[in-house]
Amino acid sequence: MILHSKELIEEYTVKGYWGTRTLLDLFYKNCEAHPERMAVEDPPDRIELVGTPPKSLTYAQFKQAVEAMADELLRRGLNKDEVVVVQLPNIWELAALYLAIALAGGIISPLPWQWREKDVGYVLKLTGARFYIAPEWFKGFGYLKMGSELGFKHVISLDEIGGVIKRRPAFNFPAQIQIDANEVFTICWTSGTEANPKGCPLTHNNWLFGGNLVLRTCKLQKGDRILCVAPLVNMTGVGVNYVPWLLTGGTLVLHHPLNMQVLLQQLTNSNVHFTILVPAVLNMIIKLPVENSPDLSSIRTIATGSAPPSSWAMIELGKLRNLEPLISKGF
Repeated sequence: MILHSKELIEEYTVKGYWGTRTLLDLFYKNCEAHPERMAVEDPPDRIELVGTPPKSLTYAQFKQAVEAMADELLRRGLNKDEVVVVQLPNIWELAALYLAIALAGGIISPLPWQWREKDVGYVLKLTGARFYIAPEWFKGFGYLKMGSELGFKHVISLDEIGGVIKRRPAFNFPAQIQIDANEVFTICWTSGTEANPKGCPLTHNNWLFGGNLVLRTCKLQKGDRILCVAPLVNMTGVGVNYVPWLLTGGTLVLHHPLNMQVLLQQLTNSNVHFTILVPAVLNMIIKLPVENSPDLSSIRTIATGSAPPSSWAMIELGKLRNLEPLISKGF
């Protein structure tokens, strides 16, 4: 699905802002270059979120999972340019589905896990989506039941889509990929505020342009370990964590917002090089007693945003570690 006009595509291509590379191209390049490197790591408290233990996957394993998921969606009748609504916490399956759905020719529409019938039903009506992927239960709520009652034709459980990880696909996916860099990769949603949520379609080129800005601004390097604390459904989660992860060929360390005890452990023990934390979380870390402060020695850069951080926080954070805190209203 290409929504940008030919004139706009030509203009931005000539200016060098957009190109022909897709996010799938980046992914396969990483898989070929570093098959044994860890690609994705689940949050340590995954079992408390969805009832199954955390998993870490190498690029070779993650590639197999992505292709198996794409194969499963095609088996179930996913058509080119169809929207797939996904409502999952920050776990490896969500990270895989971004690529798997694109690989199968679809468009992922990830939703915040706290949304219920009103907002999910609105998305269904607006997009005409037939596919809905979610855990059976999460935080005491029945997502599959909601999806069926709202009228999704294909309601797929987390266990079903994750369970195909070892399946050998019927297709040679790298040879089958015919995705244009100007095709829509995602439809992410605003919070709605006082009205209905607003769907924001973004292409491979849209995401790559923003991701490269993050790379330069935050001084990311090849192979970096990126801690994704933001929900992997919005501009911060996808644009500041997920796309830079693909661009660096590093490791995506997942955290489901927000468990401070787990976050402090990950900051200390997961050898993280980059993350983004909202000012309130930065303030909480700064105010911890010295004996409880996380070891930030591996971190090169912390970005922050969503609200203006105080100058006090920037100064105090610098005392904890010789970091380069970034204040950006865009993040």
